[in-house]
This record gives sequence, structure tokens and C-alpha cells, in this order.
Amino acid sequence: MVPTNGGSRPGRLPEPLSSNPSARLRDAATKEGECLETAVVTVFPATPVLLREILHGLNWRIHEAQSAREVAQFLSVHRVPVILCHCSFADGNWRDLVACISNLPCPPRLVVTSELADDFLWAEVLNLGGFDVLAQPFRESEVVRTLTSAFRQWTEEAARGIGPPAPRSTTIES
Repeated sequence: MVPTNGGSRPGRLPEPLSSNPSARLRDAATKEGECLETAVVTVFPATPVLLREILHGLNWRIHEAQSAREVAQFLSVHRVPVILCHCSFADGNWRDLVACISNLPCPPRLVVTSELADDFLWAEVLNLGGFDVLAQPFRESEVVRTLTSAFRQWTEEAARGIGPPAPRSTTIES
């Protein structure tokens, strides 16, 4: 029997929910990201194969760049919700991307990756205006959760016409 919605026409059957948390996040992220021309820009000397597979699984449009200059050129033409970058790359590091996106009307959320992700890097990224830090090697569930969260925050703020909070002071006292 097909469920009804109170009238004579049949209602929609609910879509089956995956029991895998990564798959559920991926399904939600796919629905959110498919409306954009580009959902994520990656900046790595060479994008890791596992990361490519995870991003491909999200079914988001991805633009790969190797330098801050490439990102700046791309952002001059496209609105992008999320930038995922290694802590250092061809012509600089993640701080250069913070400077690159800081004056945009609704800047992308910057997620930094590192093999040596520690509390100091995490605090520095957040204090300078980044969104989060992902440790390498990547765990699919963590990548999907972080990128989906960054995407949602950007989407909500873009809809309201506001950007992220201004970076906090990074003065370190000895």
C-alpha cells in the first residue's frame, strides 16, 4: 500500500536512510552543493588521491589550484563557499589565502590541512579567520562533516548578506 497525504493522490515514499553516518552526511552535502557552479576549491601541491575520492563522492564541483595566485584569479570570477588547502603550497601558505579572501563580500570558509595538525595550528587558523583544521591522513567522516559544516555556514551567511566575524588579534605574549 502506498501512503497517502490525506487526499486521494498517493504521497511520496520516504527515501531510505543509510545506516552509514558518512553516507548520510555525503547525501545531505550533495543536495546542498549541487546548486553551485563550484562548491570547493582545493589548494595542494598535489591533491591526495583519497581526498579526491572523498570530494568526488560528495558530487560537488571541485576546482583544483596549486597556488594562491590561481585561487585569487578563480575567486575574481566565481563565488565559492569553501577553500580546502594544505598548510603550505607552491607560492605561499594558508595565511596568504586568508589575506586573499578577507576583503571578499562573503568570503569562502577556509579549511586548512596538515600532517602536523596540532592545537597551535588550530588556534592560529581560527584566530586569523579560518574555519577549521583537518589532520592528515584524512578520515572520510571528518572531511565530510567539516566541509558540510563550512558549506552550511557560508550558505546561511551569504543568504543574510554577511561575512564571518573579523579575525581576532594574534598577539602572543612571552
